[in-house]
Amino acid sequence: MGKAHFHRALRMWDNAGFLDKSVFHRQFYSAETLGLALVAGSRVQADLPMLPRILQQLARQQDDSGGFAPDFSKDGKPAGMASAKTTSIVLLGLASTP
Repeated sequence: MGKAHFHRALRMWDNAGFLDKSVFHRQFYSAETLGLALVAGSRVQADLPMLPRILQQLARQQDDSGGFAPDFSKDGKPAGMASAKTTSIVLLGLASTP
C-alpha cells in the first residue's frame, strides 16, 4: 500500500519539483518536499527516477551557513532564508539516499 501511495505522489513531479497545491498558491516549490521524497523512497525501497535532479536542486538550496533555503522558483533559484526545519528534513533525506 505504501508503494502505491508513493508512486501516486511521484506523478506530481514536473521536472522542476513536486507540483502540489501549495505551489499553485505560493508560486514556489518546496525543498522540504524534495527531502521527504528521498526519505519516502528509501522507506518503501523504491527508485526515484528524478533523483539526479533532486540532488542537483538541493545542492543549489544550500547556503554558505550550511543550511538549506526552504523554497525555489520554477527555474531553480533558491528563495527564502535557510531554516532549521528545512535543513533537518533535507539532511534526513540525504542521509537516507544510497
